[in-house]
Amino acid sequence: MTGVTPRQILPLLFCVTVMTAMGKEEIDIKGKPTRLFSEHLPSNNSKVYVRDSRDGSFMPSVANGYVGTVLYSDTIHLAGVYNGEAFTKADNIYPVYFYEHTHRARIPSSCAIDFHVPELQGKFSYALDTAEGIFYKWFETDKFIVEQRIYAHRLQRHLLVVEVSVNNSLGRNITLEITNNRGNASVDIQFEDVNVTLPNIKAKAMAGKVFYKRAFITYYLNNSTI
Repeated sequence: MTGVTPRQILPLLFCVTVMTAMGKEEIDIKGKPTRLFSEHLPSNNSKVYVRDSRDGSFMPSVANGYVGTVLYSDTIHLAGVYNGEAFTKADNIYPVYFYEHTHRARIPSSCAIDFHVPELQGKFSYALDTAEGIFYKWFETDKFIVEQRIYAHRLQRHLLVVEVSVNNSLGRNITLEITNNRGNASVDIQFEDVNVTLPNIKAKAMAGKVFYKRAFITYYLNNSTI
């Protein structure tokens, strides 16, 4: 498969990363009652007794009813994209095997983008704004502030957006280390490189087949890399 046309494209999934400079007046960490603020992220997990399944995470998620992800995880989920077959177990005992049953198909994340500032010592803080549907991460030190926003777009439902804004008043360049926790290849979806043909646009993408035994459904997803 070397190319696809708009009629073949089902859901399109993009990760948009925006990096900008900002003024200090834009920083508002605790100023809203709908903002759940913390200076630490949860590091513990909830134990899951389903074989091949991952332990539950206490990290918040961002989603818009169509696309969503647990923050900084290596997984994206799309509404209606599942794998596995729904059938009754031979024995009504636990544990069960995760991949023997219907489950949300895993898409390797293109938006688990995190940043670090190795040159500076500073303070990290975090917030989930329940009214805005935005997760915030801040790094603050004298004359240098970084704000990250992660959210699922409310109008363009296929968009997961990561914004990184920097206020640098140090008078010298500072390097931000940007990483993406893409994780391993998905065992649910087989991806391959394709060329997408749209009016006046030529783009590279990843085409993925979700399949299990006799049935398969093909979804086309954008290959967003950092």
